[in-house]
Amino acid sequence: VERYMALCYGYSRKLFIDKQQLPKNREEEEFFQTDRQLEALCGGNHNDATMHMKKISDRDEYVVYERMIGDWTYRFKSRFFCDESDTPSEVHQSTQIVPPSSMNLKPIDLPLRKDLGEAGCVFQSAVVLCNLLTDRNFVLHQYMNSQKKVVEVGSGTGVLGLAAAAVGATVCMTDLPHVLDQLRGNLQLYCSSNPLGEDLQSRCSVEQLTWGSESEAAHVGKADLILCSDCLYKEEVHRALLETLQALSHHDTLIVLSFEIRRAPIEANFIQQAGERFEVERFFQSMRDDHDVQLYYLRPRR
Repeated sequence: VERYMALCYGYSRKLFIDKQQLPKNREEEEFFQTDRQLEALCGGNHNDATMHMKKISDRDEYVVYERMIGDWTYRFKSRFFCDESDTPSEVHQSTQIVPPSSMNLKPIDLPLRKDLGEAGCVFQSAVVLCNLLTDRNFVLHQYMNSQKKVVEVGSGTGVLGLAAAAVGATVCMTDLPHVLDQLRGNLQLYCSSNPLGEDLQSRCSVEQLTWGSESEAAHVGKADLILCSDCLYKEEVHRALLETLQALSHHDTLIVLSFEIRRAPIEANFIQQAGERFEVERFFQSMRDDHDVQLYYLRPRR
């Protein structure tokens, strides 16, 4: 019941009431029906419904769903802000990525920015790479120190860069201009709740990087490790992305590519194009609930 409550207020009200959109599938219709039933029970007032939900549960934050991806926990949460007035209640949604307890690292909280589209969401492939960065038996862990420079392209929420910084890496998170405020905000949020925040802030930076821009790539500089997670969904920027990966690489750079298969021919075409510029190696690292995320190493041709 809590899951439906949280989801219907987070999605149905926004999508179906505010924007007058119709449900697209059975699950959305069920959320919408729950939303309407709850409001009807409370006299049709959205704030009354939210206050009722807070009273019966004695809280105003709900874990919508939780799953383990490898050894990391992925949580999606909703928090409700309302009062006794007629002001509509607000729903703040967020993703929380929780490292294994054995690592003694703080959870990474990331407010959901729906206005940024894909850049405001956390995808499975990023959490899969979080597992690999923090696995001492895996090759990527050797880059998790202050002597190596790690650059993340298409950072979005910055979860991958923050995870790398948390285990010791010097990281530059990059994205388009309209995403930078989100990146800086998430970095500040993580550092402010972390006893090691000052050290993290000194090793983690945010820079603008438009794929295909030589000057912006030169400003970011060469990297020892480049992280590229779920950056293939727009075919029209594949060539520019490859140019940027080349511009950021020196002769020993390792590029790690991760993505979910969404449009197989387009993703296969990117791998083929990458093979014209880099040595390409697919590798496998099966883990719990990984959604069959595809993993590749790219290395500059010698």
